Amino acid sequence: MDRQNIARPLHGASQPASSFIIRGGRNCNDRYLDLDAFKYVNDVSGHQAGDALLKIVAEEVAHVARTSDRIGRLGGDELGVLLHECDSAGAVQVAEKINRRLAEIKFPGLGANHRVSASIGIVVFSAAKMNAELLLTNADIAMYQAKSKGGGGWHVYSEGEGVQERMQNRLHWEEMINRALANDGFIVHYQPILDIASRKVSHFEALVRMRAGDGGVVPPGMFMEVAESSGLIREIDRHVTGMVLARMELSRRAGRRYRFSINLSGVSINDASLLSFLREKLAQRRDLAGDVVFEITETAAVADFAAARRFMGAVRELGCTFSLDDFGVGFSSFNYVKQLPVDYVKIDGSFVRSLVDSQDDQVFVEALSKVAHGFGKKTVAEFVEDERALNMLASFGVDYAQGYFIGKPAEEIP
Repeated sequence: MDRQNIARPLHGASQPASSFIIRGGRNCNDRYLDLDAFKYVNDVSGHQAGDALLKIVAEEVAHVARTSDRIGRLGGDELGVLLHECDSAGAVQVAEKINRRLAEIKFPGLGANHRVSASIGIVVFSAAKMNAELLLTNADIAMYQAKSKGGGGWHVYSEGEGVQERMQNRLHWEEMINRALANDGFIVHYQPILDIASRKVSHFEALVRMRAGDGGVVPPGMFMEVAESSGLIREIDRHVTGMVLARMELSRRAGRRYRFSINLSGVSINDASLLSFLREKLAQRRDLAGDVVFEITETAAVADFAAARRFMGAVRELGCTFSLDDFGVGFSSFNYVKQLPVDYVKIDGSFVRSLVDSQDDQVFVEALSKVAHGFGKKTVAEFVEDERALNMLASFGVDYAQGYFIGKPAEEIP
């Protein structure tokens, strides 16, 4: 259903119509196939498999709809349903019936433990109020409200929900991210990491930024939340990894060799296309792998522990190493340090920023350093702001330090 069709009354403008739009993104994850994971299905199983599943879903929705209703594809894996002469209660019944039918779909690519469902946004309007753009925007808002409840459900849009501004902001940043991906709008800044024992820079952390239209730099805090929730973070992770590997090749040709750490999001741990991407890139330059450290957060690793271990093991076979980032703010179990195949443990900056004045933080940092060394891991302390903190970290046996006292992120490497 395109935007022009939805803007026209079903049976003429003179007839009042109490109608609804149902806009849904299907889900498939551990239990659901949501909009982001549908792209993942395309990446892993191919677009033919994704299109085949989409056709099955459309057929099931068509069985629920009446002859007077309209059904159409809005884009990607989103369908629109226009229900003629239907009140709010009736629309909810249709939404629930749709999910019951979708749950019965048997599709080989999903596996035995997965099921298809829809996050459905419902919007009521009349023939007198047929603004297509506004209706579709409100349908988006309602759909994301349904998705925020865990998927497989519905939400009826109502005025004054206080989410339209957030939705507009989300759509703005999705557009900005897609534009940056298409037009090389992302840049990487590099922050030095100091080897405390030698007091020399050991390697650099690659930190993504977005270039603004006026030539300025947009910090990741402005767009990263939307990138994570929309699934675009997968493409950003691949894009940044490619940029860093290209930078490494240029440096090698110029006779300089640097080691870099690259951040990966939690969703990338389950991204088979990222693993294929890394294998392809590193197959071309095997000598680069030993100078690549991938960083994943403790929370992300523990959220899907088995998947994290599999992914990390596969990437380590390519010759790369891993760092467990933000340790101490999530589940904070030394057992994870022991079981995860990581080479570095990065102590969260919240424990380092007040290290000099906090006895509790000193005890934690020193204990972590000893335990990590006992497991054969090295430690990195971030947010090192002055020499007093650096000297205290040295006394605790911490291996590396990162922070503004060591050096600020910059596009150029000194």
